[in-house]
Amino acid sequence: MICSACQAWIEPIIDTVSSTETCPECGDTNAFTTFPIFIITGTSGAGKTAILPDLRRLLSTWDIFETDILRDSSGNWDSVWNNWLRIAAGLSESRRPVILSGTVLPDTLDGCDDRYRFAPVHYVALHCDDAAREDRLRAR
Repeated sequence: MICSACQAWIEPIIDTVSSTETCPECGDTNAFTTFPIFIITGTSGAGKTAILPDLRRLLSTWDIFETDILRDSSGNWDSVWNNWLRIAAGLSESRRPVILSGTVLPDTLDGCDDRYRFAPVHYVALHCDDAAREDRLRAR
C-alpha cells in the first residue's frame, strides 16, 4: 500500500489489538475497520457455482464472486486468495457485503496478508453425496 503521509510504498505494521496500521518509513498511524466476510466453500461439484445466480438475485446489494475467475492470475492459489481478500477489503470499505465462493480451507485464508481486515469470517461448506458429485463432474 502507499502511505498517505509520506507516499512511500510500504507493508504497514499491523496491530490487530488496537486496529491500527503504521507506516514503517514515517511512523504515521491510521485506524482500520474490520468487516465481516462470507465464504462459500466445498469440493468441486458440490454446487458452489450453481447457487450463485440465486444468491445474486436475492442479495442484489452484495458483491458475490466465483473465485475461480482469477485462478490463472498467478499459478499460486495462496496468491489468488490474497488478491481476493484485497479486493474484498476495498469493496467492504464502501460498506458492501462480500461473498467469495471457491474451494478454500480456513488455514489458507488465515495465512493471507489481508486476513486481519475481516472479522468475523463466516463459512458455509457445501456438500453432496459422491454419486451426485461424480455425475456433475462427468457432465462438465
